[in-house]
Amino acid sequence: MKRISLVEDDEVYADFLKKTFEKDEKYKVEVFGNAEDCLLELESKINPQILIIDYFLPGMNGIDLYERIRKSYRNIRLIMLSSNTDVSLVVDLVRQGIRNYVIKDENVVDSLIAVIEENDDLLIDLYSE
Repeated sequence: MKRISLVEDDEVYADFLKKTFEKDEKYKVEVFGNAEDCLLELESKINPQILIIDYFLPGMNGIDLYERIRKSYRNIRLIMLSSNTDVSLVVDLVRQGIRNYVIKDENVVDSLIAVIEENDDLLIDLYSE
């Protein structure tokens, strides 16, 4: 089973992702509404294998959370999630070392699964249509 933590402040969107992932018994999703709650949980429990972080969060933003986790928890796979499609933002994220960036669009679940499962062929298929 893959343990996923999702940091997403939009409760409806977070619930949608959690329920969609957990239809497949190989995923267990824990949701946090902000970065600070996620950090507290990481300090007190077993770490997730995958952490999906929304770019826009209240309080500490997704980039700051990403940096803190990347430095302290090297064994967690990090994925940045955002509705922002601005190419300059994506370029900035890549410059900061973020390699897994998924856009909140109609393919979000398939894109996240492709990144989680490291299935580049699925990503190519999703975005070549």
